[in-house]
Amino acid sequence: MAVAMLDVRAPAGVAGDAPVPGGGSAGDVLAGDVLAGLRGALDVLFALDPTVLADGETLVALVAEACRVEALVCRQAAVFDRGGEWAADGAQNAAAWVTTRARVDRRQARSWLRLGRALGWMDEVAASFSAGRIGVDHVDRLAAARDQSKATEGAFSRDEAILVGWAETEKFHRFAAMIDAWV
Repeated sequence: MAVAMLDVRAPAGVAGDAPVPGGGSAGDVLAGDVLAGLRGALDVLFALDPTVLADGETLVALVAEACRVEALVCRQAAVFDRGGEWAADGAQNAAAWVTTRARVDRRQARSWLRLGRALGWMDEVAASFSAGRIGVDHVDRLAAARDQSKATEGAFSRDEAILVGWAETEKFHRFAAMIDAWV
């Protein structure tokens, strides 16, 4: 089955931080347009007869795209946290704000924030996650392994490409065992 591509590039000559009439920036407008495009693409997929998307190749592609969306949520949650916008609403922290506004479990909000921060110091993990080659459970395991001690933090920097390779190629239970042995 051919997968349709959504072009989300900024229009020629539009910078992400350029001012636009009415306030805000081109980045704000573009983000709104892109999210609308994502919603539209999902609406199309949901409108299809479910049997159209029932083959294994399509299922794997959908899982990869779901991973990419979760990577984006993690990244943006960390950026949102650093920005402090949550404080203007009287929230004690970003996790509390996300829990209330997105109506998700506090553990989920904290996980997105923690992993988003972790991605900031795990470049190869972030690249693989944002490409949909690994999932949030892989990222969680890798971040936990890195945080075991100062020694594992240094070793992680040295071995990150190898560890990501394991995440991308091994069944999850095998990957988890390999990470446990690595630690």
